[in-house]
Amino acid sequence: MDQEIEEIKENVIEARLLELKKYYPQFFDKQGQFQIDKFEEFIGQVGGNLNREGFTLNFLGKEYAKLQEDVPTNTLITPDVKTNFNDNNKDSENIYIVGDNLSALKHLRKSYSESIKLIYIDPPYNTGKGDFTYPDKFEFTKEKLADILGDEDKAERIFELQGKSSHSAWLTFMLPRISIAYKLLKKDGVMLFSIDENEYANLKLLCDDIFGEMNKLPTFIWQNKKGGGNDSTHVAEETEYILAYARDISELPPLFEVYSSEYLKRYKEEDDIGRYYWDTFKRKSGKQYYPITAPDGTVLEYDENGNKISWLRSEKRFYSDLEIGDVKFVNHNGKWNVHFKQRLPKGKKPRNLLVLTENGTNSDGSDEILNYFGAEVFTNPKPSSLIKYFIEVLTRNEDIVLDFFSGSGTTADAVFQVNADTNGDRKFILVQLPEPTKDNSNARNLGYKTIDEIGRERIRKAAEKVLNNIKTHVDLGFKTYYAHERPVLALDEIEEFSNSEEVQDSLGISIENNVEKYAYLDASGRDTLLTTWMLNDGEGLGIEPKEIKFFDYVGFKRGNRLYLIDEGFNSNNVAELLRQIDSKILVLSNVTVFAHSMSFEVRHELNIALRTRTGISLEVRY
Repeated sequence: MDQEIEEIKENVIEARLLELKKYYPQFFDKQGQFQIDKFEEFIGQVGGNLNREGFTLNFLGKEYAKLQEDVPTNTLITPDVKTNFNDNNKDSENIYIVGDNLSALKHLRKSYSESIKLIYIDPPYNTGKGDFTYPDKFEFTKEKLADILGDEDKAERIFELQGKSSHSAWLTFMLPRISIAYKLLKKDGVMLFSIDENEYANLKLLCDDIFGEMNKLPTFIWQNKKGGGNDSTHVAEETEYILAYARDISELPPLFEVYSSEYLKRYKEEDDIGRYYWDTFKRKSGKQYYPITAPDGTVLEYDENGNKISWLRSEKRFYSDLEIGDVKFVNHNGKWNVHFKQRLPKGKKPRNLLVLTENGTNSDGSDEILNYFGAEVFTNPKPSSLIKYFIEVLTRNEDIVLDFFSGSGTTADAVFQVNADTNGDRKFILVQLPEPTKDNSNARNLGYKTIDEIGRERIRKAAEKVLNNIKTHVDLGFKTYYAHERPVLALDEIEEFSNSEEVQDSLGISIENNVEKYAYLDASGRDTLLTTWMLNDGEGLGIEPKEIKFFDYVGFKRGNRLYLIDEGFNSNNVAELLRQIDSKILVLSNVTVFAHSMSFEVRHELNIALRTRTGISLEVRY
């Protein structure tokens, strides 16, 4: 037990030191040791008088939540081999993960660190009406947690959070998820949180802790309903909040709303600079007074009433624009007018008050669900127009949008719409727990057993809707993956005893059929191990590896890494692998093997051979 606790502590310390090393490599010596004295000296030089009177958010469970963030997940990722290779999905880079979002985020951080442009989440609101109770299974026993924290009473009280809906329980649930999500954001990325009054204040303080107060954007106030509310005791609530934080606000470019097609109709003409229309130069608001000489010598200085004509721009600007062709004279019925090119502005600034505009209401979200399914199969969905607005303002072509409380799949719907409008290639990653639908509900009666089934079907229907409205070649598919528990193998006890290959082999462990113990649903054990390993090795999801044959044995290559997972790799296959490496057919930096499917003798032979090939390492996984 003591050794296991020490390993957990070491894992947490190692994760935090790696983060420090990433941003402050100058404070580590050649041996990788953190030089705290140099760091404190640096802080003193930069900070001068440090502020030690700052406000911080403390709550029961905070230490445990931070521990959760750093402890590796023991889950696996399995592809849905039934749907991922059909015509609609086989080439798609959109991702849908069914499973616990904390586990999914821990897997994603290996491949998508600093890669996501926009994260939008609509977490449980904790209204006290049964919409939230702390659901996470505890990573440790009560005794183990007490040893880690060094406080038995605190460990006891943290365990009592299970099933509770207190502020502390909600914050303990949210902290590790937001902390990991923060690290997934690109430097110019933004995270949005839909929330109501109940946890807004706590969420803001939590995000101040994680993002830094200086990276907070103005909170959007969204009018989510119209009318009603007469049954309210005091005040009818018609708004919700959308809290917004930048990963690094200094990296965030200016933001602009996208113009509607109706607005753009006016800008009918275009030159090398961009779109424009001809507008009148005479403006009362201009307050610029000077004579302008028309082509026939007529001087334009006074109007028909003898008042001085007010021009829109300065005299200097007028003659500059005239010279480059941005101003022209128009003679109408013998009278001269001056016109100028009114150019399309880069955009208008987003406003943080979203009041019954094209951004939609909860009722609009419900109508979308009704139109897709013919029944209300999901309560209080956000309207796709709301999410679409933020995607238009905050993302560009080829950006990735993440939603790890994806519910009915509104975010994917919105991504499809924006891509169709702009011929774009934005991608989405959605995560949803397979939460059971209620007995005798519309969803259950229509055959949807879990919320993720509703979400995935909604995405398919949204894709059909886009195709029915416009012929487009944008990506309207998605690949599905499952985050699930690792199988419990009898071998685990032996692995706990020793991770040494020699010891395990000497115990006579059979290597037959070990791969298939990792099979899940319709996917093979190899599919599961390969997908999990590639994701954790930084290769992402959605792109299949290349098959490499070594006579009758098939390995899988992604990047410069070769995976040997199936049983049956022998000395002949080793020789063929080396031939392909030596003849430059195969360029590798790493060979990763599944220990339980390859004998110790063959692994030993492969290891010795690869040592003579510069730059290629052998990694054995269990």
